[in-house]
Amino acid sequence: MKRWVGVDACRRGWFAVHIDADGTADFTLFDTFGVLWDAYRKADRILVDVPIGLPEDALREADAQGRALLKARRSSVFQVPVRAAVYALTYADASEQNFAAVGRRLSRQTWNITHSIRDVDGLLRITEAARARVMESHPEIVFWRLAGHEMRFNKKLPPGHSERLEALKVHFPAAPDLYEAALKAHRRSDVARDDILDALALAIAARGELRSVPETPPRDRHGLPMRIVFPR
Repeated sequence: MKRWVGVDACRRGWFAVHIDADGTADFTLFDTFGVLWDAYRKADRILVDVPIGLPEDALREADAQGRALLKARRSSVFQVPVRAAVYALTYADASEQNFAAVGRRLSRQTWNITHSIRDVDGLLRITEAARARVMESHPEIVFWRLAGHEMRFNKKLPPGHSERLEALKVHFPAAPDLYEAALKAHRRSDVARDDILDALALAIAARGELRSVPETPPRDRHGLPMRIVFPR
């Protein structure tokens, strides 16, 4: 049976939603991306909200094109740091490495997700089968495509939760029930409301036809495509 998975990094690790071909769906919390891959290695497609394909000495075209797709939410698509910055041991070193490579310092917010980037990068570099199934996506671009317009409200606030859930319900009627079940199953200190919505959006998007920016993505030095995929 076909299975599609959407994944978002959360405080406890990785929150994943899977949807099967018969329309059933469920969610799971994983400590590491490697454990997640072991659970979903037979899935047809896994979309994850984390950068895949790290540049060495330039900004990624995927990020520039992803930002250009949005207006009000364009800042949600951040410039991915260079590989040396992602693997630096301290924030100060990471910021210096990024500045030396591309002329931009690293924000604290970006530094705080480098452990998640390393988790996925480390798996994909050594697991050939995962490269064909695990793809980088971006929730705000997905919501824009699913709703036909950008989201009006901040995803951290109640109006933002409501409008995103409404957009998902159109494409997957069981979305509200799954969302409520996930809220009850996990503490907000482990999985935030927007983590659930983002993972669910990516799972819904994974079922359909996808396009990518750039259309012909370059690859990093480990052969990983530097692209963002989202619904056509």
